Amino acid sequence: MVDLEEGADFIAAFPYRAGSKLLVVGSDNPAPYRKLAPRVQDRVIFAGARSDLPQLYSAADAFALPTAYETFSLVCMEAMACALPVFATAAGGIEEYLQDGINGFKIRMDSEDIAAKLAAAFADPALMRRLCDGAAATAKIYGWDRVGVQYIELLKEIEATKRGTVDEPIALPA
Repeated sequence: MVDLEEGADFIAAFPYRAGSKLLVVGSDNPAPYRKLAPRVQDRVIFAGARSDLPQLYSAADAFALPTAYETFSLVCMEAMACALPVFATAAGGIEEYLQDGINGFKIRMDSEDIAAKLAAAFADPALMRRLCDGAAATAKIYGWDRVGVQYIELLKEIEATKRGTVDEPIALPA
């Protein structure tokens, strides 16, 4: 599964992945992108803008976001929450939580790099299982239950500091 707005390099890489299907999600006009993969037209599905992303993530084996700019990239975290390994460029906040070989791989906006990293990951079922497990574990770290506890601890620290009752900052849970 790939995001259409930034997917040109990924779509160009797709012919290297024989036997697989590519689901492209996004609101851009797919016409220019269709020209990128003429040999695999029957294996590329342009789904348009969708609101049923959890179901799409569940049907996918990996998620790719070859993007030049992101802030935190919630879409990558959503994919990880569905235990999908993420293949994304290190842009915006993605590099803060995407760890090569742990929950996915950092890619360059280069079709050969994307194809090589996907091929290597899919060729090793044990690696793919570890990436899926790592993606799910990463998403738990950023889940609202854990983030909420961190915010509460931070607010307690701020309040204590205002009252002058704390000499050292409270360590937030890792």
